[in-house]
Formats: sequence, structure tokens, C-alpha cells
Amino acid sequence: MVKDLTRQFNDLFTRTINPNVIERKMRDDLGSYIKSRDPSINTADIGDNILSLSYTLMEEEANKQGTSFIDLKPYFARSSKAKHTKDGGWYMVIPIQKGTTQLRSAYGRSLWDTISHTNYGETSSKGDVDRLQEKLGVSPSATIPELAYKWKSNNVTRVQWGSSGKRGRYVQFRTVSNKSDPNSWIVGRQAFNNDTPNIEQLAPYISTIMKNHVDSYLSQTSSIL
Repeated sequence: MVKDLTRQFNDLFTRTINPNVIERKMRDDLGSYIKSRDPSINTADIGDNILSLSYTLMEEEANKQGTSFIDLKPYFARSSKAKHTKDGGWYMVIPIQKGTTQLRSAYGRSLWDTISHTNYGETSSKGDVDRLQEKLGVSPSATIPELAYKWKSNNVTRVQWGSSGKRGRYVQFRTVSNKSDPNSWIVGRQAFNNDTPNIEQLAPYISTIMKNHVDSYLSQTSSIL
């Protein structure tokens, strides 16, 4: 059902029709969704901020489920640690540290025995990416297709830790940039799944909401580089 709605939505945008018709359709559908969540809200005139409002709506829905919905890419782009490229782009290397127990479970005991005995500073590129994502992150199957993202890396680096110099910890170094997938680096995507109320109504618009959000922060970033 969700895939059919998404295809219809994409078809709608590829046709040569009045953009006002598209916005009115989105406004009406999102208005109905908002009403279903909070009847006290007046949705008579959502206006030109429809996509911004939709993103806010997604944040509020995630909050109701005890989590946050945040696209981290705009924050990375504005970070003082982000490096700029000659073509006006940017990138940043993010160190992600997980506990040994979590990593052992994700990689599997046999493979982890090998990883845990690598030299300090050495990076291992072993392990099934799908399994790692399921154990350490959010599996694509745990959210709707419009927000799904598949991890690209299984790298983990053993680094020296502690005053004795005999202990190690493990860091996954990941790169985010202006070329990163719009669906990467989103926190709280699991709040939107097939069990989310009225998700079939909202799902077709989520990819457009996210793309607009990404285009907006990229244009703002490029203007100050």
C-alpha cells in the first residue's frame, strides 16, 4: 500500500500540471493527518510552510513515542570541525564509540575474538553490514521505505586507551558530507513504521519533506562558503 502511494505521488510530480494543485493536495492530506492527531488544531490554512510544518509534525510524532526525530546533517554542516572542499562542499569524520559487549554481540563471538586482538590503530573491515545495522542501529525493515537507509561500512578501529596503555577501545569512524544520502544520519526514524497511526497517509510525502529539508540546508551552507 505504501509503495503504491509513493509511486502515485512520484507520478504526480513528473506530470506537467499546475503546482498549486500539488500543494493543495498535500495541504489537504496533511491537514487530515494533523486533525487525526489533534482535532483542536486549525488546519484551514497551512499556507506556504507546508513542508516545514510537515517536518515539525514528524518531530512531534516521534516525541510522543518517547524519542526524537532529528536530521543530524545540518548540524554537522555548521560544525566548526567540518572541512570544506574546493568545489564548495564539506565533509566531517564522525567517531562512534560502542561498548565492547554491544560490538561482540553485533560482530559475533568468533569474529570479535579476531578484531579484539588487532594492533592498536588497526582497522578491521570484517562482518556482515546488515547484521551490524540490525544490532547497532535501525534496520531498514524497522521503518517505512521513505525513511529507510542501509549502512555502507563495517569498519571498526581498535585504539589505545587508559594510562597503562594496555587497554583498548573500539571506534567506528564514519564520514558525513554534502553528498551523503538524504536518509543517512537521521535519529528517530524508527518512530515511523507500519504501526504508526495514519502512516499510509503521511508516508508518500516524507521523502519529499526530507529532500526539501536537505536542499534547504545545503543551499544555506553553500551561500556562506
